[in-house]
Amino acid sequence: RSAGGGDETSASLWGRLARAEYDTGMNERAQAAARRALELDENERKALKVLAEVLLEYAWQEEQETAKRTYENEALPVLRRLETLQPDSWTAAKGLAGIALRRGKCDLAIEPLEQLQRVCPIDPLSWQGLAGIHLEREAYDLALPQLLELARTNATDKEIPRQIASIYHQKGRLREAQYW
Repeated sequence: RSAGGGDETSASLWGRLARAEYDTGMNERAQAAARRALELDENERKALKVLAEVLLEYAWQEEQETAKRTYENEALPVLRRLETLQPDSWTAAKGLAGIALRRGKCDLAIEPLEQLQRVCPIDPLSWQGLAGIHLEREAYDLALPQLLELARTNATDKEIPRQIASIYHQKGRLREAQYW
């Protein structure tokens, strides 16, 4: 019998157990429950989400590059499956974008960053990531709306207004540049 008292072969039950374990900080147990759920049903969404969250958490906490990359590599197929099953998944979009950005693969980061903006417009990673990519590519018209949103939500970063002013100045919009 399972912890919930029902059929221990229920993928959904194991997925819910994985979520409960993760929410209480029991990552090892959450990972084990998620993997059990996925053995029973490879498309169990709660389990996919929990497993992705645990692996990403491990990767982002890891200092050693090899171990970080190992966790990310393990998370990637889980994130892709979750993205396929649940296209509006914040976890999938943020995880895929974060891994691509960390690895310097800007082309792979754009689509998940745009998806992240659609599913969670208040998450600053999407605005920061896209602004950075567009600035690096000197695509200032594309960077400007990203920077304006960042300025609206992050009043403490002094670099954002400087970048906005610079873009407006380059466009000859001196009054707006002066404002920033």
